[in-house]
Amino acid sequence: MGSTFARSLIDKLPDAETFRRAVIDGVTGASTMKGFSGDPNVEPYIDDIYAYLQARADGVLARGRP
Repeated sequence: MGSTFARSLIDKLPDAETFRRAVIDGVTGASTMKGFSGDPNVEPYIDDIYAYLQARADGVLARGRP
């Protein structure tokens, strides 16, 4: 949804590879997100998370728990 410290991912979703790289390696800039490389609760599901965000961005899935 976005906030004062991070933009909404569904307003301008990056391509899948850029998203994967950001989640695995982390992001540094105006705000910082640690990378999730090797995290068994995140890394195996990156493509599923991206698919959820893409469905939200396309308007085919409403906000809420999938």
